[in-house]
Amino acid sequence: LVMEMLEGKKLAVAIEDRLSRILNGNKDLARKVLKTKQQALFRGDDSGRRKEKKTVFHEINQIVGDETNIRATQKIIKTLQLISLAKYTRDRLSLLLDVHGHQIFLDGCFNGDPHPGNILELDCGRLGLIDYGQVRRLGKRDRLALSGVVAALGKDGTPQSEIADSMREFG
Repeated sequence: LVMEMLEGKKLAVAIEDRLSRILNGNKDLARKVLKTKQQALFRGDDSGRRKEKKTVFHEINQIVGDETNIRATQKIIKTLQLISLAKYTRDRLSLLLDVHGHQIFLDGCFNGDPHPGNILELDCGRLGLIDYGQVRRLGKRDRLALSGVVAALGKDGTPQSEIADSMREFG
């Protein structure tokens, strides 16, 4: 571990700030949009698009709005900025999953308390992970058993009994 001061801000705050800038500095709207997206993801409804057969452009139109005072070119620019922010966010989350997966399944040593407050976007653009006060270790047998649980959960249509068997094997 390296102990040094990491200059940056929490990743969640950085994303909120970027969205707020796209929305003309409207932090309240940025928070509302992010909270709505978060709730939809927790419900597992893919941001609400599946049920309502929405496209990403319908969703962006709801955020940008149908205001007549926004010129078409401004709306296109905002739409492109939102698409870029969504890609940036997905890439960051994918990287975090890769890092934590590597720590757990390959190294067997990982942060036992990862949460948004411990993930920074550094001023240089990299991610910083902090507060490894609850490091945990998994032996090879436990890593293999846990990978079985993850694999069972990740397959569509896996019978609950198979998931339960994998969980029992993990302990």
